[in-house]
Amino acid sequence: MFKRILAAVMSAAIILALSSCGKDEPKRPEPELTEDGKKIVKMYAWRALDTDIYDFIRNFNARSDEYEVQFTELTVEYGGDKGNEKFNADIAAGNYPDILLYNWEVQFPIESYAQKGMLANLYDFIDTDPDINREDYIENLFKAYETDGKLYKVITSFSIITLAGKSSIVGTEQGISFERLTELVNEYPDKPFETKNDAFGTFITYGYNNYIDADTGVCRFDSEEFISLLEFCNQFPNEFYEPQNADDIQYYLLDREAALLNGTMPFDNMMIDRFGNVKYSEYMQFGEPVTFIGYPGVGGNGSVINPCDTKFSILSIGANPEGAWEFIKYFYSDAYQNKFVTEKVNGKYCNRFPIKKSALEQLAEESKQLVWDSDEKEYVEPYYFWGGKKIPIGVNTDEDNRRIYDLINGAVAENINFDVTGIIKEEAGAYFAGQKSAEDVAEIIQNRVQNYLDENR
Repeated sequence: MFKRILAAVMSAAIILALSSCGKDEPKRPEPELTEDGKKIVKMYAWRALDTDIYDFIRNFNARSDEYEVQFTELTVEYGGDKGNEKFNADIAAGNYPDILLYNWEVQFPIESYAQKGMLANLYDFIDTDPDINREDYIENLFKAYETDGKLYKVITSFSIITLAGKSSIVGTEQGISFERLTELVNEYPDKPFETKNDAFGTFITYGYNNYIDADTGVCRFDSEEFISLLEFCNQFPNEFYEPQNADDIQYYLLDREAALLNGTMPFDNMMIDRFGNVKYSEYMQFGEPVTFIGYPGVGGNGSVINPCDTKFSILSIGANPEGAWEFIKYFYSDAYQNKFVTEKVNGKYCNRFPIKKSALEQLAEESKQLVWDSDEKEYVEPYYFWGGKKIPIGVNTDEDNRRIYDLINGAVAENINFDVTGIIKEEAGAYFAGQKSAEDVAEIIQNRVQNYLDENR
């Protein structure tokens, strides 16, 4: 509820600020200057999950003769409510930041900002920058985040979220229909992979856009398809066994792992963040070849791009969009993208993919090589610890790596609107609790979401 109120208040403040300027676009203010004459680039975030951002800012400021980034974590500097007041006051006064750094769209209503013409098309910077070539990066990561052919947000690294199952059970093709998924759930009723609310939350979080026409803003949550989704998720239990202590947790995890291995649980959620996930899943999780089937109703191959740490947007109405791009472009450089290959320290840059093709290719090649075993003092096959023993799983083949590339190239952006999904989950709870029918809940969701979409167009 708080998140929806926050987004609504922020959107209202923006509408007020823009309407005060008449029908013309708001006039860009002049950049503020530091004492030594640098143009100030203002960057706002609710909170930075990646603390390395401060090192990047210091390094940028030290090497730039023209710009200085000044970063504000609103919830840290001002506190939750005060941070909101500060941001809304700045927007209403026309004191716009240049960069928005965020993890989820609930922190800044990016779609609303784009519709109101507040955000810069980042393709304009990418395509005119002599240091950046679109073809050097994974094309799908640009395409997935486009809106009407324009790019309003960029990511710097990513993983892939998907459903995975034994190929002998789920087949060999990426992508799965609700009909086939329903069949599998009915065939294996003893080992559900989610509770009702969690299963519905997963499918609706990644697939809610399937019920909204982006061009017209008309939704169809009262459709038979959506009602079938509610009924499908209602097959799952209300809750799982709740572990009470460390021993219970270990038993629960081992029981789940055993179910995947012996085939009594047909699939499970999986995060793909390195090429070695193919071998790990086949040797350690499922015990045989696997297929990344994704989520039904999502689009693409059913798998979802999960941005790691942060996304960036530039405000076109800020004082210094050019300086904002000068800072953001560092994350496209070899210096940053190659960190995922050369600086894999304590997992910091290990468990995520870079967005630049050359760095990704290096990781793919590494997955085909032996690894150094500090105990044995020699190069050995990649391995995992299981039951106190090292279990070799072998190096990747070109075919293994091709499967990861296919997964990446067919995945869709997560593009989560927490306002919409919050409404849907809130109302669906009444159906899962047996208080209302699926049809009644679908009608309520349809009306509430349609009103929200109408108010925010």
